[in-house]
Amino acid sequence: MLPMLPQLLVLTSSMVTVQVVGLLSAWVVRRSEGSRHQSICRAVFYFCLVLVALTAMASFSVGPGGTLACGATLSIMVVATIGEFDRPRPVVYP
Repeated sequence: MLPMLPQLLVLTSSMVTVQVVGLLSAWVVRRSEGSRHQSICRAVFYFCLVLVALTAMASFSVGPGGTLACGATLSIMVVATIGEFDRPRPVVYP
């Protein structure tokens, strides 16, 4: 049985909000690299990572589209923080 429309709308909008906040936290943690705010940004990112993971598990009640979106957000957050996207530095041989 599907949830009623207002409940589904609230659930969907809260899932979208969690995903946007998660992606923003991944961007902020990358931008804060090497600054004095790096540790607090990492703590916020880890909190958001857990929140997006819990949202991904809860999204099974919405349907396949919600689960796919939450899983993609979780994957993008991990790749965005682990990946090295800077330009390669030239190797200087002694």
